[in-house]
Amino acid sequence: MPQTSAIDRGLQRLPFREQGFTLLELLVVCAVIALALGLTIPTLSGDRGGFRGEVRKAVATLTYARRAAIVEAQPWTAAFHALDPDSADYKERKDMIAELGEDEALTPWVTEDLVLQFQLDDNDSPQTEDFVEITFFPQGGSTGGILSLSRGAQSARIRVDPITGRIASAYGNEDFDEAD
Repeated sequence: MPQTSAIDRGLQRLPFREQGFTLLELLVVCAVIALALGLTIPTLSGDRGGFRGEVRKAVATLTYARRAAIVEAQPWTAAFHALDPDSADYKERKDMIAELGEDEALTPWVTEDLVLQFQLDDNDSPQTEDFVEITFFPQGGSTGGILSLSRGAQSARIRVDPITGRIASAYGNEDFDEAD
């Protein structure tokens, strides 16, 4: 009679389904729960992408326009629109922006909950705007300026150098960080 251990005897007595869960099954369940929490918590908190996410999108829009101007060898404009969903001309402006986005040399960026301010340089005082355009040129330069975005107590600035077209961003009172 072959010798069997206590563990083998215990496993032989239990039907297959009563042995419990495998480590792989437990890890899969934990991964699914973590994924579900990761997707639902930002939605439940009401932060649609976050303020920093909006700033990153604005920087990406500028970076795309800069590179497109150089590659396509033609001026390329990044257009920033701040829309108020409660305004009378909201739908009309949103439709106009959608049509502008079909233009090959224009990259639109739209926000409905951020305040846009623009200034030409550090010495200029920022002006609140609902529409700002920054154009990049094939030689690398741009119209330049400092775009300020804010939501409540959060604020960020994006500086575009008029000579080189380089883009830098800063949150709050931080120094500018080069984006490219």
